[in-house]
Order: sequence, then C-alpha cells, then structure tokens
Amino acid sequence: MSNMEAQQLNETVENLYKDLGIDPAHSSQSITAMAKVNSRYLKDLKLNVSTMLGSANMTKKEAYLLALAVAVNEKNNMLVSAFETHAAREGAGDEEIAEAHACASLMSANNIFYRFRHFMHQEEYYNKQPAACA
Repeated sequence: MSNMEAQQLNETVENLYKDLGIDPAHSSQSITAMAKVNSRYLKDLKLNVSTMLGSANMTKKEAYLLALAVAVNEKNNMLVSAFETHAAREGAGDEEIAEAHACASLMSANNIFYRFRHFMHQEEYYNKQPAACA
C-alpha cells in the first residue's frame, strides 16, 4: 500500500470516527484490520454510515435511535454511548432511548423465535405471533 493510500485510509477512519462522535485516538481491531489491507469495505462503511445518518427519509433523531438499536444489538458499548449522546442531542428523551434498547432486545428475541419455529416444524408454532416493538 502506498503512503497516499495509507493517508486516505487514515482520513477515512478519522472521518468515520468524527461522524460517530468517537475519540479519534480510539483503536478498533476490526477497523485496523481493514485499514491494513486497504479494504474497500472500510470506505463503503464510512459512506453508508454517513448516508444513513443524513437520510432524507428520517429525522436525525430517528436515524440516531435506529443506529442505537443496532449498536445495542451488536453489544458495542462505545457505539451505544455515542448514539445515545447523538440521539439526546437531537431531542430524544430518556423514554425514547430506553425504547431503542428495548426494541433491540425484542428484535433479538424475535430472531430466536423465528429460528426456533423454523427448526421445530410443528404447526402450533406457526400460529403463534412473536412479540412486536411498538
């Protein structure tokens, strides 16, 4: 990898961290591994995060709450903290933040339920409805 490519990747990582409100001194094993090999995914990740957080189809608060639910689901405490801060800054209250945490938990439970139902092959489970996040 050339020095110019390495510099561009470092800028990509710095900008990604900036968008997420993460200390630029932070070190992520996954991000570092992708940067070492000039992974196209790293650039795509930065672009996708920026696009999602700046979506015209959601308010910034909604985008941060959605990102928060994903971070909770992934058990990434740094991102949970960053997205809680961003969501609160955009006007999300404690109840909305708690609901994002609850929705992530509920989504995980539903994923387990659907897999369980698929493997059981019993009609009674196909008639039961999973829980929903309102």
